[in-house]
Amino acid sequence: MQQYEQQTGMNTASVFRFIDTSSAGPYDPGSRGLAGIQCYQGYIVVGLDSTIIHLGNDLTEAVNAAVNASTTTSSSTPAAEMGVQLFPNPVASMMKIQTEKDIKSMQVFELSGRLVFYSEQPSDHSALDVSSFRKGAYLIRLTTRDGSTIKRNFVVD
Repeated sequence: MQQYEQQTGMNTASVFRFIDTSSAGPYDPGSRGLAGIQCYQGYIVVGLDSTIIHLGNDLTEAVNAAVNASTTTSSSTPAAEMGVQLFPNPVASMMKIQTEKDIKSMQVFELSGRLVFYSEQPSDHSALDVSSFRKGAYLIRLTTRDGSTIKRNFVVD
């Protein structure tokens, strides 16, 4: 039987931590035929969403349900449609940000919801120094001059 913990930051990111009670260790989606699911230190990032998902015993169905819910209920314009790229991801020091839109402000949150970086009309939107951030998963929220919001997940390694 699988157990889970859900962490939600600012009602914008759903991250699930799966624990395999048979081995008392983090759930590894690759070992269960779920290769391709983004996983970092046992956390599975399923999208930008605030939906609460009740998971059953079948982890394949649970992950698929979480992914489907995050992609169908998200109200933000998908980042790919906005022409946004964050790289490298995972990142250790300097993350490059490429976007077709003019960025007005930038916010970075830990998945717990704690704001760790904010810049209103930053002079350089093309890079973010994350060398002082703790290792883990983060959410970046970019607000464009036309009022659009772009949200993306990234990992500091």
